[in-house]
Amino acid sequence: MIEYPEKLKPWIKDDRYVKQVIAASLLESLFLRVQKEEIAKGVWDALTNLFQNHSHIVAIDLRRKLQDTRCTKKGNLCAHFDKLHSLREQLAALGQSILDDDFAAVL
Repeated sequence: MIEYPEKLKPWIKDDRYVKQVIAASLLESLFLRVQKEEIAKGVWDALTNLFQNHSHIVAIDLRRKLQDTRCTKKGNLCAHFDKLHSLREQLAALGQSILDDDFAAVL
């Protein structure tokens, strides 16, 4: 077993605790992808990379839906506008805001 200097022992204890908290909150499939990381920051960075890539794909799909959504000839226009507004809000939540002029063009 490795002996650490006294100054590092509290940090190591806290780091292990943080890793346990993160691991307890993950699905097993996700945990298996990050378990090899030695410190909590490594676990966090690995999870960030996994989900940032996923968020980018989701944002692309939402933009496509926003562009492709059409109201049917006899469809409910209010429901259509609500759906477009919802897609815009979902994009904003992912950090992909749609300017008012661009949204007006979609409408």
